[in-house]
Amino acid sequence: IPGHVWHITHRCHGREFFLDFSTYRKFWVKWLYQGTNRYEVPVLNFTVTSNHVHVLVLSPKDMTAIPLLMQLVVGRVGWSFCHTLRDDGVSYGDYLEQLTYLLFLKMADEYGKIYKKDAGIPDEYSWDSLKTKKGADLEAQYRPNNAGHTRNPRKRS
Repeated sequence: IPGHVWHITHRCHGREFFLDFSTYRKFWVKWLYQGTNRYEVPVLNFTVTSNHVHVLVLSPKDMTAIPLLMQLVVGRVGWSFCHTLRDDGVSYGDYLEQLTYLLFLKMADEYGKIYKKDAGIPDEYSWDSLKTKKGADLEAQYRPNNAGHTRNPRKRS
């Protein structure tokens, strides 16, 4: 409804504290500002916490601008985590490969619950087993044979 105030709440995936560092919060605010200029959405006020944000906007004439604004901000902040991973030695290709793998596990989990069929994923690698772990335990579960891992196992002559 044009001319009305909208309260938008966006929570980080899995209620994780992805915005716990001021750098990420500042980055979120930067892209909110960029998006308000790009999509002409008047932002009345906002709050960025460690795991969610609140944004008050005055609805613009073009109502598709609000979701476009939020997609821009969340997308840019999400990709900023790729830069962090890259700085830790993870390439974009590796990052996308792992995202694809995680998406596959999540889809297999939902498929099994909806259709009551086994997707053939061993229990120790299932979505449910991964989501119970954090930090080093998650990495050990996710990449159990990490020792001796090489980026390109083929020898070049």
